[in-house]
Amino acid sequence: MKHFSLLFIVLLVCVLSISAQQHAVPGKIVYIGQDNNVYTYDLMAGEHHILTDDATPARVYQYPVWSNDGRLAYFCCDATRTSQLQTQVYISSDGIQAGELVHQIPLSIFTYAYWAPRNCDTDASCRDLSILVGGNEGFSLVFVRDLQTQNTSQIIGQGAPFYYSWSPDAKQLITQRNQRQLDIYHIDQETFQTIPLQPGFFSAPAWSPVDDRLLMGVLNPIDRTTDLVIYANDSTTTLVEGLAGSVAFSWSPDGNMIAYRTITRDKIGDLIVIDAITGEIITRTTNKEALSFFWSPDSQKIAFVTIAQPRGTFNISYPLQETPLSLLGWSVLDVTNGIARAYSNFTPTAEMIYVLTYFDQFTQSHRIWSPDSTHIVFSEVLPNNQGNGISILDTTRPDTVPFFIAEGVIGFWSFN
Repeated sequence: MKHFSLLFIVLLVCVLSISAQQHAVPGKIVYIGQDNNVYTYDLMAGEHHILTDDATPARVYQYPVWSNDGRLAYFCCDATRTSQLQTQVYISSDGIQAGELVHQIPLSIFTYAYWAPRNCDTDASCRDLSILVGGNEGFSLVFVRDLQTQNTSQIIGQGAPFYYSWSPDAKQLITQRNQRQLDIYHIDQETFQTIPLQPGFFSAPAWSPVDDRLLMGVLNPIDRTTDLVIYANDSTTTLVEGLAGSVAFSWSPDGNMIAYRTITRDKIGDLIVIDAITGEIITRTTNKEALSFFWSPDSQKIAFVTIAQPRGTFNISYPLQETPLSLLGWSVLDVTNGIARAYSNFTPTAEMIYVLTYFDQFTQSHRIWSPDSTHIVFSEVLPNNQGNGISILDTTRPDTVPFFIAEGVIGFWSFN
């Protein structure tokens, strides 16, 4: 009986410890629940908020996205679950109150959304939301302008594929369309300016989060590889030459560093961090292949995903969509000392697989890191046929395991 009491006390302390950790983490998590509705969870207050209650197996909400000023957009409906091809755009002012239907895009399939990083000049609350939708003519980029009095919308371009990145002042975008064209779109003039460079083998370009430097991959015509370059003031600076295979890259939030990895048909590359000015290597992983990676908000750490398979067995160009995966693994690279720490494995949900596949685009618009750079949120298939769950991993402890917060298929942290 004494042993039972002692065990109970230990378990109670562990539960209280986890609860304390959970409530001490700032920010809110938005997630799509197992019932296909939209929820948010305030960790500091320990409160769940229900933003929708009308989801059904045929009405499925998708990939919500936070703005850095606290408003939240979410979308309906998943085109694979309904015969009605239409994108409905909802915006909540604070992620607590239910969103209002602000726009509908007929004959479209929702693909991705990305808030502008700053307000526009029309009124005090004006903010642009860019939405990528699929249709008969490929992908279209639609701007919805969220205003105090009314909302407006316009289509600014088409292509297949179509990737883009906002400038930090929210006045321009860099786009890559059709895997052969790089442009700068000027919001006020509603015009495209062509960048006279041929794209290499990469997907999402990245505008510096702090200034006018544009990060992209440029084709090296000599050996058909990709050079990682900075384009600014109509001039090009090459940081890394001759990268074989497909390249994915991302700025650190402070704009001082760049992380990248390569992927070929039979190999995923290590995660490499370089100086954004000189291209010199700051740190890199050793024998840790980085499938996807995400900078922490403080630019000190990178969470990255590895495939839990023996090194060298990978043999497909698009692993997450075409290879059956039982387990992935989380690791965190500390950029300050070069130490990479491995955490537990997990089985991703289908929605998480989509984010990890196109992480170089999602990392610019969606946060998996908590605002204080201590925790990451992800979605996983729970063991023993228990459904799907939203889990949190504390990266400040070497022996931590993820803890479950809600049933759901995908979740993202707010910026603040």
